Amino acid sequence: MQQIHMASNEVLVVVDMQPYFAASRKPSVIEANVNLVRRFRRMNRPIAIVEYYGGGDYLEDGDGDTHRPIMKELDGYSRFGVLWKNDDDGSSVVQDWLSEMKIIPSKFWVTGVNGCWCVASTAEGLELRYPDVVVRYVKKAINCSCSSGCEYQRRAA
Repeated sequence: MQQIHMASNEVLVVVDMQPYFAASRKPSVIEANVNLVRRFRRMNRPIAIVEYYGGGDYLEDGDGDTHRPIMKELDGYSRFGVLWKNDDDGSSVVQDWLSEMKIIPSKFWVTGVNGCWCVASTAEGLELRYPDVVVRYVKKAINCSCSSGCEYQRRAA
């Protein structure tokens, strides 16, 4: 896995790792996210779990919850939040949560699905909201269902 050197308030942002999204079901991507969550937890770093919430019957039968192996790593941990968004860009809910937690981010590590939509939109939103903070993609922990060259693949760490 990619070498990540962490400062005190580096934030892991896990985007849309919900079973509803086919791209999130790739075992290696789930495993990479589990490993990152485990590492960030061990280092006592903030973790934002961003979930798409479309309302109504868009997500049914637990498909709206982040994959269980990822969430299991967070049992008993206090420096994480499950944040709901209703469009591609989840940066506003991350910013609100960080403000509420009184966390000033030093760097963002963004993972999840789909790489060229929600992951890229959230990362770009974070760059706009935090222009002095580095935003990095973690390539092994991102997947996409598109067949084009995703933005995250061009910029991944």
